[in-house]
Formats: sequence, C-alpha cells, structure tokens
Amino acid sequence: MDRRRFLFQGSLGLAGICLTRSLSAQDSLSSAAGLQWSLRDEQPLTRFTFGSCNYSDRDQSYWQQIAKDDSQLWIWLGDNIYGDGLSMQQRLQRYAELKNNRYYSAFRANCPIIGTWDDHDFASDNKDGRFPDKVESKKQVINFLDISKDTGILEHSGIYQSYSFGPVGQRTKVVLLDLRYNQNQANTQKVLLGEAQWAWFTKELASDDFELLVIGSSLNVTSPTTGFGLEGWNAFGAERKRLYQLLSTVTCPTLILSGDRHQADLSKFDPGHGRPVYEFMSSGLTHSAGLSLPSPYRISKVIGDKNYGRVDIDWNGIGPTLRLQIKSPTTSKVLAEQWTSMGA
Repeated sequence: MDRRRFLFQGSLGLAGICLTRSLSAQDSLSSAAGLQWSLRDEQPLTRFTFGSCNYSDRDQSYWQQIAKDDSQLWIWLGDNIYGDGLSMQQRLQRYAELKNNRYYSAFRANCPIIGTWDDHDFASDNKDGRFPDKVESKKQVINFLDISKDTGILEHSGIYQSYSFGPVGQRTKVVLLDLRYNQNQANTQKVLLGEAQWAWFTKELASDDFELLVIGSSLNVTSPTTGFGLEGWNAFGAERKRLYQLLSTVTCPTLILSGDRHQADLSKFDPGHGRPVYEFMSSGLTHSAGLSLPSPYRISKVIGDKNYGRVDIDWNGIGPTLRLQIKSPTTSKVLAEQWTSMGA
C-alpha cells in the first residue's frame, strides 16, 4: 500500500538444503544465476531472510549488507518493484533492471530466491484481481522470480507456491500465498484468496510432511487496523476467520511472514487451538514509515526504519527454536530481536 494514503550460505549450503520437489537444472528457482538446488536431505533449513517494499529504481547497494547474513534462502513478500503507472512493457523493463542490477544479481548468484507479490508489483496501489492485465503480470513475475513449473504455478489461479526443506524430523514447509490475483473488493463478502487457492492451501496444510510451517502473506494478518488505504486481513473478516480455523488444525509450530506496511514488528496470537502462532512483519527495504498503530498481539517494538527480516532455526531441542531478528539493510544492525521456543 502507499503510505501517503494513510496519514501519512553462501550457496544455500547448496549441498545441504533440500527442495523435495524434483526440480530439473533448467527449472531451478535461480536458473538465471546458475544455481543448482540440492536434492539431498542431510541438512535442515537453519537460516533465511526476507523482505518487501523495494523501489527498484532506488539504490540497491544494500544487497551487499544482506549478503553478509550468508542466508540459505531469500523470500520476497511483495512490492518487489513498484510498477504503478507503468505499461506492461515498462513493468517488464523494471523487472529486468532489478534482476540485472549488479548488487541484486550478485546476491541472487549465491542465495536461492522464492517469493510472492503484492499490489505494486501485481498492478498498482491497492488493486485487486479485476486488474485487466493480471495474466501478463503473472507471466512477468514468474520470469522475474524464476518460479519452476514443477510448483504447479502454470495451473494455479495466481502465483501461490509451496516448498519443503530438510530431513524427516527437521522439515520446514514454506507456503507462499497470493493475495492479489483472486482478490475482489467489490463483493458484498470480500474475497481474498479465492476458492481454488483455499482448496490448495487446505491440502498443503493437511499433509504430514513438515515439522515447522512458514506462511508467506503479503498483507498483515493480526493488526486490527485497516482502512484509509491501509490494507490487511482485518478488512476481510470472513477470510481471516477461515484462516484462523485452518491454522487451528495445524499441530506443528507456525510462523507467518508478512509485509506491506513499511515498518516491522513481531506479534503472537492463538488461532483457536491453544498454541501460539507468530507473525513476523518486515517491510521497507528502500523506504519506511514510523507511525505506530496499536495492536494487542504485538510482542516487540515497532521498527519505523528501513528493515528486513532474518530467521534462525535451531533444531536441537524437542521442537524448533526460532530467533527472529529485524535488521537494517544499510548497516546490518539488529533493530529488534525475539527468541521463541516452538517446541511442544
């Protein structure tokens, strides 16, 4: 969303991290960088980074700082470029400029990248699935992110994807939602995911193939504040209720990643099964907003500076223990940190 409208490892441990889908070399997620995803299961996912809201025509040298984390995986949470007011050809050029930017290109040469989108790279500010060029827009983001056809992306009504990493007992499942392609704000009961995505999402969470669940949502889930241009699941009450009901069926630890709001914070809530679910919002790689809105679920201070997120996973206990860090993309400084045991 546009803040002006609201007041305002090296190589992935490439021998270690496991992508359980059998991706061919030509379909690897970072094929443009020549990366090869390992199909071995010996090592779990222990370190990844993520972020959102990137004016790609601004200075991208901050990728040098993020690279110091030696992350095994980078996850885009949306607004990866800002294509507002651009023709589809101009949008394609904007993607190409970022993909070939010397700082970003060097980063993705050593770190596998997956991701989803939000309004500014899907279409423009707060646009929903009625965007007439959404089919072409989908093609462009698939190319930018090098999304493998083995994810089922070509058949999906949107760009929702899932990935599994690590050996049995230490498996992380990453589910990336698409909150734009099927969104409809005109309906009496607003639509966010669409029935096809809900069916897919339900099936993904019902599978017994993970010990840690990570969900990527471009929009904030827990905040009770929306309106005046500020978006979030709160504006889709029936959809958020449905999300909470689905999460209440998940027995393993769950972490939600979100973006959009040009600030960062950490939240904790109970979707209805007596176990906490954590939300880690990180937004504002190139710009930020310092306005702090109240939330009963927040467990950290609000970071109004430019930021990205880092998640470290320790598998040595009964269940995974997570270190959640909000970091500066320009200095690598830790701006906020939370340790949480996700074990039983």
